[in-house]
Amino acid sequence: MKRYSSAGGFAYMEVLLLTMIVSTAAMLVMSGFREAQRINRTAAIRTAAVFLADAKIAEIQNDESAAVDSTETFENFMGGMTVVFLIEPELKSVVENRWTVTVTPIVDDKPQDDLIVTVERVIIDR
Repeated sequence: MKRYSSAGGFAYMEVLLLTMIVSTAAMLVMSGFREAQRINRTAAIRTAAVFLADAKIAEIQNDESAAVDSTETFENFMGGMTVVFLIEPELKSVVENRWTVTVTPIVDDKPQDDLIVTVERVIIDR
């Protein structure tokens, strides 16, 4: 009979060990979701910056007087962020008519130096 009375303690230890393993796995999964959200935000900001740079180059191609610095502001971007994109065109080569457009995102009043996008194109006159 003694053998069966001590078996309850081992079952209790197994439940505690299983609870620790499951809670550790849950914490790892939750931190993975947080990292995935950060990567998704970064990708969305860079994609928007590339599209804005391409649009500025298209404006310059149609009308060279559009080659001035500008800003675009997105309120409630990705569910709550305010993102301001500073768009700065620059003529690199007069001979080739090569333009460089640099887009600097500012997220919630903090410049994001690691998200700066630079697009360079040669505009051919038709």
